[in-house]
Amino acid sequence: MTVRGAGELSGCIGLLGAQVSSASNRTETFRPGYSCLDLLAIVPVLARLTWNTGEVSEITQTQVTVRTEGLALVFVQMGTVRSGKFEGATVVRTFSYLSTDLEACSSAEGLARLEGTQTLVLTGLL
Repeated sequence: MTVRGAGELSGCIGLLGAQVSSASNRTETFRPGYSCLDLLAIVPVLARLTWNTGEVSEITQTQVTVRTEGLALVFVQMGTVRSGKFEGATVVRTFSYLSTDLEACSSAEGLARLEGTQTLVLTGLL
C-alpha cells in the first residue's frame, strides 16, 4: 500500500515574534502489509514540515491515541522536533477527520482518502 499525506498549517502564532506564519507537509511512503486497522494502532510517525521561511523541521512522533466520536476520527501524536527549526521542542499534533467511513476498509476498493483538519502545538522553545 502507498500512503500519501499532504497538509497545510496556517495562522501560526508565535510568542517569540518569529516570522513563521505557515507550514506544509508532504509525505509518500510504501508500507507493505499496511491496512486500515493500522490507522488505529499506537505507531511511530515521522514528519517533515517546511515553514513559510523555507526552514525545515524533522519531527519524530508517536501516535498515542485514536478515538471515534460519532462520525469523527481523532488522532493525537506526541513527540519532538529532532532537527531543523525548533529543534528540541515538544510536539503535540491532533488530526480530526469527519465522516470517516472505516467500513470502506473492508471493501474491494479500500479506503481511498481521509480528509480533515490538523492542529500543531510546539512547546519548550524557551
